Parts: sequence; C-alpha cells; structure tokens
Amino acid sequence: MIKFTSVEYKNFRSIGNHPIKIDLTRSHTTMVAGPNGSGKCVDKNTEVEIDIENPHIKRLFLDMVNEE
Repeated sequence: MIKFTSVEYKNFRSIGNHPIKIDLTRSHTTMVAGPNGSGKCVDKNTEVEIDIENPHIKRLFLDMVNEE
C-alpha cells in the first residue's frame, strides 16, 4: 500500500510559480475542489513528477503504472 501524506504542485495549467501544498493527513478522505481551469485534473498525456524515496515502493508504483 502507498500512503500519500501530501501533494505539492506549481507551474501546472493555471497554477503559477507559487507552490500549492495539500496536506492529506488531516482527515481520512480529501476532496479537491475548485473552479474550471484551476488545475484539478490531468489527462492521460500529462507528465507528473513523483518523488518516492523507498526503492521497493517506487518499483511497485512503476510496475503498476506500466501495466496500464
């Protein structure tokens, strides 16, 4: 299982150079909401950089992504 604790992004769609960080540990569920064009969604061709330090978890994640 992979447990994400936060998401941080900047320079994505209509988000500027100031990073936005979402803390995912404050509750059991998290809803991301915002107006159209605010950068909530990505499509299949969007490149997303994910930093996973644990090599075992990173391999599991990459295997899962490559199966699609």
